[in-house]
Amino acid sequence: MSPRGLGWALAAACLFGGDLFAGDGRTVVKDEAAKARLLGVHGFTCQWVQWGREKGRVEITDDQGLLRLRGEQVAKGTGDFVRIEGTVTEVRAGAFTFRGRIVLQVTHLNGGKPCEREGDFAFQVRGGRKFWRMHPMENPCDPPVVDYVDVHF
Repeated sequence: MSPRGLGWALAAACLFGGDLFAGDGRTVVKDEAAKARLLGVHGFTCQWVQWGREKGRVEITDDQGLLRLRGEQVAKGTGDFVRIEGTVTEVRAGAFTFRGRIVLQVTHLNGGKPCEREGDFAFQVRGGRKFWRMHPMENPCDPPVVDYVDVHF
């Protein structure tokens, strides 16, 4: 893990108040209702892909106590996309921590090349919103661009 990724991992651990995984490699579940809400198929978006007109999808499954997350949103016509794959390390009311890989490719960002992020990311619900939003939001490949990567419920 890169130093920056390690920093975010530590920040997520502090934010969520605990270990990043249960001692046996399973997802730490601090709220069963939040886990139930998280499991299944959800809408998945980044504002740069389809400009909110058409959601992609993400599926979150329970693999013997380890929650796995995988999905994508692809724009018709341009081929712009956002993909996500990894595990959920912790679930609590209004938030979850994701460890894995997120790839965003948009024609007008980063010279049209893919921007890959790998590490730990916090997804949080704020206010009355109907989605979990990824933090940090800053695009590491094309600053000061901000990416709104959301998992909808």
